[in-house]
Amino acid sequence: MINIDAIIEEADWPKRTNDVSVFDEPKKSIAITPQLKSAVERLESIVEKFNPNHDHLGRFATGSGGGSGGEDSSIGVFKASEWLAKPVPQRRDDWAALPVARRDKLANAGKSVNNRQVELLKGFPKRPETDNLSNDIGVRATHFKNHIHPDAQARLTSMVNDYAKTLSDAKVPPDMQRKLAMEALDVVGAQHIEAMGRQLGDHGVNHIAGNIEIANGILQNMPGGVTPRDKAIAQTAMLFHDTGYLAPPSQHFMDEGHPRWSAEHYDTNLRDTVSKALGARAASEVGHIIRTHDSSDLDWKNDTVASACRMGDNLALFRKEKLPAVFRDIPDNLQVLKDLGAKKIDLKEAHTRMNDNIDKAAVPKQMADRYKTAVQEVSPITPKMTLGMLGGEITGVRWEKGHVQVKLKESPEVTELNKLGDFGQRQFGKFAESYGADPDQFKSSLSFIAKDKQGHTLMETLIEKTKRFLEMLMKSGWVDITT
Repeated sequence: MINIDAIIEEADWPKRTNDVSVFDEPKKSIAITPQLKSAVERLESIVEKFNPNHDHLGRFATGSGGGSGGEDSSIGVFKASEWLAKPVPQRRDDWAALPVARRDKLANAGKSVNNRQVELLKGFPKRPETDNLSNDIGVRATHFKNHIHPDAQARLTSMVNDYAKTLSDAKVPPDMQRKLAMEALDVVGAQHIEAMGRQLGDHGVNHIAGNIEIANGILQNMPGGVTPRDKAIAQTAMLFHDTGYLAPPSQHFMDEGHPRWSAEHYDTNLRDTVSKALGARAASEVGHIIRTHDSSDLDWKNDTVASACRMGDNLALFRKEKLPAVFRDIPDNLQVLKDLGAKKIDLKEAHTRMNDNIDKAAVPKQMADRYKTAVQEVSPITPKMTLGMLGGEITGVRWEKGHVQVKLKESPEVTELNKLGDFGQRQFGKFAESYGADPDQFKSSLSFIAKDKQGHTLMETLIEKTKRFLEMLMKSGWVDITT
């Protein structure tokens, strides 16, 4: 059932100076919030989804039951075999041609995400239930031992323990602390298992932990600091922001809707718990952040926590945490990918060598099977899409004169990578372009400043240029350091 009250509540956000901007006129004042905009979008989506007399352009269809615009009763079931029969480019195009409401109905994220989680964790022991939550988190993480890399298991344990502490600091009742922490552990662990079978950017433990670190770093450096409640909101949103990748379409390269599906999963399965733990308004803000996490919008005054979370997610474009597990966990496969990018080997040889490297790693069968599934997705464009994730390293985030400064440095691999192509610069450019910067500017500088429509600085990047990095840039023709 749709919780209309919860949606409408987003329009009545607490009138704090950092949450709302008020435009005064002679006899009235109107409060405009990002949460209100999000609530309206959700209502529009619901209207579209439940009105059978509109086509994908919002026009009334004709004929009995909607006529040619009516929907077949079978569209509520996602048939993977039919989509897999199509080449990936056609598959993605055909998917994009469907109305958004139809895509969301096929994804059915309110149910399908949980179903996939149950499937991935089949055979796991029951969650431990003792008086020691921290100990239970550690024990539950060991249940993933033969399914994820030891480094990921350790990071999962640490991340969820930190989340439990944050909830405690925010005065969340112990039973709610346990419920949220254990659910976060299971769903992030399941996402990690899912991501191990893909050659796309990681959406598991490492990516989510990295996002939380950046968001926390931004919030803690803001004037006045951050409240435990704000930190809990940010961590809750980041822990559940990518659950939509467990929906059936996302498993087959049709993942454009993952923010909507993550939000639907949250609204259906988690919002009530978060509301009991942190309050209804906090639960609405978490949903708002999840729904808009892929946006590049920054509004440090009115949408502070969401802006920090969005920046953390966008900075993942060139962080090593985003590297797919088949390359991060099997380092020898990185060299194979570089050879493929340099056209030293063909795709068939690349697949053979990667699978051989997996066998040599002697990992548990469950993990090996996942890695080999990811290898099947590797294509000639994979080096271009993936190696750039090694091209940058975030060395610091700080608040300076009303905006965020991000300090970036090239990683040790960048010199070698740029002998193959513009891998490092491509990722810098992709990140900056999402904030309105012209990619052509990177022919003269890798630094950029993002501003709002009024000309106020929102974000600035500072590039640490080591001697080796400068020499590489000179040779590549991207940066002229003589001026």
